[in-house]
Amino acid sequence: MGISIQDIIAKARQADPQIDTAPLGRAYEIAQGAYAGKTVAGGRPMLEHGLNVADTLAGYNLDVNTIAAGLLHNAIPFLSTPKEKLRAELGGDLFNMVELLASLNSLKFSFDENEQSGEMRRMFIAMAKDVR
Repeated sequence: MGISIQDIIAKARQADPQIDTAPLGRAYEIAQGAYAGKTVAGGRPMLEHGLNVADTLAGYNLDVNTIAAGLLHNAIPFLSTPKEKLRAELGGDLFNMVELLASLNSLKFSFDENEQSGEMRRMFIAMAKDVR
């Protein structure tokens, strides 16, 4: 694998040496379990994809929760952990971002105007909950 969680943590610390990277460690542990054996289109491991997303976000000097959410953006459908336990593990802010990203991942685009407007409405509602 190209990017490691240590690379991402180093990049986040480069932007802010005082940053608390514990959320990244927790997110990585959860991602390892959620993405085990899963692949994205093209056959790449899903964990590698999540790490690449998190690395890109770290490169933009974004906050640690946003970086961790990038790592977990596809995780919720693959987790057997109850949502309340996951919320306790991640903290409310990070859990909410991951849940919103999961809802955006489920958007389906179509040529039917009524279906499309419903999907766009869902997307705008999700974006309004957290503008990051």
